[in-house]
Amino acid sequence: MSYPRGNTTKRGYGSTHQKRRKAWAPKVDAGQVACGHCGRIIVPGTPWDLSHPGDDKNLSPIPWHAKCNRSYAMTVTRKRLYVQDQMFESPVRNASRVW
Repeated sequence: MSYPRGNTTKRGYGSTHQKRRKAWAPKVDAGQVACGHCGRIIVPGTPWDLSHPGDDKNLSPIPWHAKCNRSYAMTVTRKRLYVQDQMFESPVRNASRVW
């Protein structure tokens, strides 16, 4: 199932986010910024995202490698889905009969 993505503002990447990314771009392009997730330098020319540290929306977003950011997001999403599945799972698991 696919969900409508909406515009950039609806997804949380509106003008404020775009301005912050633009402000970070010169430093990232000069190789002066370490990834907020793994701590390694973001090599100039490699894809990068502006992300919130530890997924805390109260903290200012900082540059992350695109791969670090997207794999982290997928891990968090999978954990949330796993917890939801466990909440709604039947208490009887692969039993031959109900006791």
